[in-house]
Amino acid sequence: MKSGSSYTWQSPLAGLECFKQGYIWRVGDGTQINIWEDNWIPGSHNLKVQTARGNNIITTVDDLINPVDATWDVDLVKSIFWPVDVNRILQIPLSLGREDCVAWHYNRNGMFSVKSAYHCQWESKYGPRIHTLQATGASRSQAWKRLWKLDLPGKIKIFGWRALHGFIPCMAVLANRHINNIGGCPVCKNGAEDIKHVIFTCDRAKVVWSSLGVWEKILEVIGTDRSRSVIIEEVIRRERL
Repeated sequence: MKSGSSYTWQSPLAGLECFKQGYIWRVGDGTQINIWEDNWIPGSHNLKVQTARGNNIITTVDDLINPVDATWDVDLVKSIFWPVDVNRILQIPLSLGREDCVAWHYNRNGMFSVKSAYHCQWESKYGPRIHTLQATGASRSQAWKRLWKLDLPGKIKIFGWRALHGFIPCMAVLANRHINNIGGCPVCKNGAEDIKHVIFTCDRAKVVWSSLGVWEKILEVIGTDRSRSVIIEEVIRRERL
């Protein structure tokens, strides 16, 4: 694509990039498939081999096939690739007299469709974020279960639940919701009064944790740049500081 390309030209190029994410070579004689650069490994997250090439001079898939009976050269495959690639390669079926062909990986019949391409593009763009949110949700659920099982007064458990959800009406929280215009901490006058500040980093909070003899442990938890909910989840997960 060149600078100033028309929308008519940009559209097929964008479609081609989407196609590159989902096409796969079906192995025939292996002469057209580059082992290290092409998509040809079903089951691989990017359809490519995961083994580093290094100084290997073998380039095309036909070098891995016994030309006499059209079967994989098992010893050669095992000597070149990591076990994960060995298992995937040896499961690819071969047959005599068939040429390599390009297929669409996201349809069982190998035929391209706009619908499956849309899902491929959506997964590429939003999938990692969704998976991360799902993992975070599972972690949050476990934290809630641990919280309710702790041997603590009910009001403390409810406070922890409210803190996890961000329901504590701190000055910064209220300012973000346009309820007031002042977000600074009225106690230590040092920084915005959000939930993390109230519970962990305010000077008054530090004194409380120190008087309980657990400030060093708290410092371990908040030592990295973590969000309020992650810190609280970690404290609950440890159960004992």
